[in-house]
Amino acid sequence: MKTIDSNKSHKKIIWLLAMCTCLILVCEIALRVIGIIDFPVYHTNSVIGYIPAPNQSGAFLRKNRWEVNSKSMGTGLWRPNEAKDILLLGDSLVWGGNPLDQPAKLGPQLQEKLPEWRIWPASAGSWSILNEIAYLNLNPDVVQDIETIVWILNTGDFGKERSLWSSDLTHPREKPLSAIWYVANKYIFSRINGSSANRTDTSDSIADSTLSSLSKKVAELNDKKILFILYPSKSQLKVENDLYIHVKEALEETVQSCCAILDLSSKKDWNSNIYRDSIHPSAEGNKILASIIATKLSE
Repeated sequence: MKTIDSNKSHKKIIWLLAMCTCLILVCEIALRVIGIIDFPVYHTNSVIGYIPAPNQSGAFLRKNRWEVNSKSMGTGLWRPNEAKDILLLGDSLVWGGNPLDQPAKLGPQLQEKLPEWRIWPASAGSWSILNEIAYLNLNPDVVQDIETIVWILNTGDFGKERSLWSSDLTHPREKPLSAIWYVANKYIFSRINGSSANRTDTSDSIADSTLSSLSKKVAELNDKKILFILYPSKSQLKVENDLYIHVKEALEETVQSCCAILDLSSKKDWNSNIYRDSIHPSAEGNKILASIIATKLSE
């Protein structure tokens, strides 16, 4: 009797293990099929920190398309038109990320508003001014071929050093071996641990070294037209913010009369209803921001 009972127990255990294995395989396949890990990957180095790997494309969740060209820009084939080329430079405000379909991102929206120009978005989530300067330094051919730079900045960009790679949850360097493990780590464990894969910059200071580097780079770009967009967070838009005012004054003093500055908080078309979180614009926000930029450029 004991032998029979033992055999039954072993068979039950084997059956449960087989069921669990099948369930894990089904979940793994399902997550891959729906495109949960169809996102861009990054290259890392000591100069720029991290940057979208060139020549890749996909569709997150099979609906939010994205593409990266040979210059790590979030757009199609790098082919300047030799007349009107705009480099759209920034962080996640330009990058857009997984929540947005490619046409809803700022670069394509600005392209729609300025069909006679070619828009080239160069960006990555949580880049600072120093990362963006590093991109310009590493791509002199891009700088040579563009006529105008639209540089989007928020207060967090002024108070920190160059952003370095820190996590595969925010900037994956390769596709994960397991979709289940990646999803659990990114959307469950990281929140339990109090970290966030969608962090925003909250610096409350301005680094003199950053302003100095920006001033030097602007001087080197004296043959280009540069438009700086000072972008407020949702909370900075609702109430007058000392840091935002201080950053605006510091930016004006740094670039002086060589560049145009557009303070987005002063635009009546810009309001707190067009944010999708504490700082990033919604698809409608990108459309409005593109219109504001296009109007400023036409002036």
